[in-house]
Amino acid sequence: YRQYSARFKAAVASVAPCIEDRGIDEIYIDLSHHREDSDTLAHRLQQTVLDATGLTCSVGINPNKLLS
Repeated sequence: YRQYSARFKAAVASVAPCIEDRGIDEIYIDLSHHREDSDTLAHRLQQTVLDATGLTCSVGINPNKLLS
C-alpha cells in the first residue's frame, strides 16, 4: 500500500508539485497556478495516476481545501 501511495503522490507531483499530504491515500493540491480548465486538469491528473500505478482515482476541485 505504501509503494502505491508513493507512486500516486509522485505522479501527482509531476503535474502539480504543490501538495499537502493528508494521509496514505489523500492529498490536497494547489492548482492556482495552472491555466488549464478544471475538467482538463482533473482528467490529466487521473491519467497520470493511472499510468503510474494502474489505479483509478477521484479528483474534486474546489475553491479551497475546506470545501473539499
